[in-house]
Order: sequence, then structure tokens, then C-alpha cells
Amino acid sequence: MNKKAKSIVSKIITGFIIFFFALALLILFFGIRSMVANKPINIFGYSYSVVPTESMEPEIHAGDFVLSKKVPFEDLKVNDNIVYYSEEFNIYIIHKIIRIEDEGLITKGVNNN
Repeated sequence: MNKKAKSIVSKIITGFIIFFFALALLILFFGIRSMVANKPINIFGYSYSVVPTESMEPEIHAGDFVLSKKVPFEDLKVNDNIVYYSEEFNIYIIHKIIRIEDEGLITKGVNNN
């Protein structure tokens, strides 16, 4: 490989390193901001979290990494998996919609009675 080609490859690699470092800092920033506000991390409309319990097994296992996207309430349907905030337990919960009523959604963990 000649000197000019090595220089171009070096610049490309440096650009990727800078890009991924900036991305990591961005995720860290959003993560800290989310922890302080007790809200899920939200980057470009998507949130991610790790499932803490076995309530959704066998579909989703404890320790699994999940991505979620905020959607309008009208777009939700039976059998969708959703993430919602429980004021009672002060945590975010992942459950499946089992019924839609006028008053709201009926959800449950797949592994729950």
C-alpha cells in the first residue's frame, strides 16, 4: 500500500473512532439525564432498557435488552408489548396488552397469572 492510500485509510479509521466516541458520549449524557429524571433513555425517539424480571418469559427473558418507541395511543392493539410507568411501584414495566377498554388498557406479564 502506498503512502497516500495509508493516509486515506488512517483518516477513515480516525473518523470512525471519533464518531463512535462522540456517540458513546451522547449515550452517556442521555443516560445520566434519564437517571436523574427517573425516565427511560430516549435517543431519536427510541428508548432502551434491560428487562428486570421473568414476567414476560418465554417471549422476553430477564436480562434481555429491549428497544421501545413511543407511539400514539390510538396505534396500540391487543397483543402489543408495551412499556409503561407504574406510579404504584415507581418503575417502568413491560407487559402485553390483553384487552382495550374505554377506560384504558388491560395488560399483564406473559408469565403472570
